[in-house]
Amino acid sequence: MTRPGAAVIRELAAGELHRVRALWLDLHTHHLAVDPSIRPGVPPDESWARRAAQYAEWLAQPGAFALVAERDGGPAGYAVVSIGPPDDTYLVGRVMARLESLSVAPAARGAGVGGALLAAVRARLGALGAEILFVSAFSANAGARRFHLAHGFTASQVLYVGPAAAPASRPPRPPAAVEVRDAAPRDEEAVAGLLAELGAPVGPGEAARRLAAIQAAPGHAALVAVADGTAIGLAALALVLRLEDGRPSARLTALAVAPAWRERGVARALLGASEDWARRHGAGRLEVTSSGDRPAAHAAYRAWGFEPRPERFVKAL
Repeated sequence: MTRPGAAVIRELAAGELHRVRALWLDLHTHHLAVDPSIRPGVPPDESWARRAAQYAEWLAQPGAFALVAERDGGPAGYAVVSIGPPDDTYLVGRVMARLESLSVAPAARGAGVGGALLAAVRARLGALGAEILFVSAFSANAGARRFHLAHGFTASQVLYVGPAAAPASRPPRPPAAVEVRDAAPRDEEAVAGLLAELGAPVGPGEAARRLAAIQAAPGHAALVAVADGTAIGLAALALVLRLEDGRPSARLTALAVAPAWRERGVARALLGASEDWARRHGAGRLEVTSSGDRPAAHAAYRAWGFEPRPERFVKAL
C-alpha cells in the first residue's frame, strides 16, 4: 500500500464500487459544469447506475483494476483503469491501458491524493505490459489539463462531438458594414461590454482608463469595429521585441465581437486591420494566445492562417 500523507491507497474490489458513488457524482456534476454544451444531463442516480455498470464491465477484463485512496475511514479518491488489446496504430506495449476515471473528493484536493493515485496506477501497469496510459478529459476542463500536463501527459488526440443527424442548413448572415478605427473615450461603455465577453468584466470608467493607457503606450493599439455608430468589436495589439528575431512581433492581446454581430465578418475585419497595423510598425509576424476551452476560436484562427505553436506557460507575479 502507498501512503500519500494521511491517505492509504489500496485495490477496490468490484463488490465495493458503491463506496465511491459520491465521488463519481462529484465528477459528474463537475463535467456538467465545465461543458454545458450538451444538454440535458443525466440525473444523478441514473448516472451512477450507468457508470457502476460500466465499471463492472471494465473490471471483468483481465488486468483491469480500481484503486481507492482512503482517509479517516472514508474514500478520498479513486481511479479505474481498463485494459484492452494492443493498439492498432502504435506499438505501445502488449496491452492498451486507459484511465477511465480519476476523482478526488473536494475536501481532499490539493493534498496530493490525485498524484498518489496516478503513481499507484503507473506502478501496476509495468507488470501488465502497458507502455502508454491513455486518458480523456473535457477540453474545457482546465484543471484536468494542468494536472495531466504536470504529470507527464501530452495532448495527442481530439474528440469531436456533433449531432447524429445532419444539422439544418441556414442562410448565411449578411456581412456587416463596419468601420475599423482607433478606440476613443466615447467607446468606453461598448468596450466594457466586450471585455465582459472575454471574461474580464469592468465598468466603463475602468475601460476608459485602460484604453487611455494603451493608446498612450508606444507600440500598443486598441482598435474597434463600429457599426451604426456603436463599437461592436474590439482588438488590442502590442509589439514585442525578440532577441532571436531581427523584427518585432505583434501580439493580438484581445479580440472580441458582440454576440449579436458574430459570424458576419467583424472579427475578420478587425484581424485585417490588426495585420495592417502590425506591418506598418515593422512586425514580422502576428501572434495570438487562446485558452484551451475555446475550440471555435482555435478553428477560426487556423482558418485565418495562424499556425498552432507549443504550450505557453504563464506565472503570476
